[in-house]
Amino acid sequence: MSEIYLTSRALSDRWEGNITVKTLANWRTATSGKGPTFCRYGNKILYPLDAVEAFEQRNRFASTREYDAAKSNEESGAEPGRAHRDRL
Repeated sequence: MSEIYLTSRALSDRWEGNITVKTLANWRTATSGKGPTFCRYGNKILYPLDAVEAFEQRNRFASTREYDAAKSNEESGAEPGRAHRDRL
């Protein structure tokens, strides 16, 4: 079974233009590893669909409070999701 890939434009369209092609390019050059995993084939950038879906899952939150806790953990280097689990 062959893997499905999205171009930067297709990925931006998937996210209804809320994340632009330029933002995706900035994420790729950031040292923080922000954004979904990508592949480079020559000068072509492609995003494996499974990596995009994993990125979407990691960035899905039930509330702003849950998002804030995850962001706080990310900035402090704590285990992702830990503060949320500890509150439960």
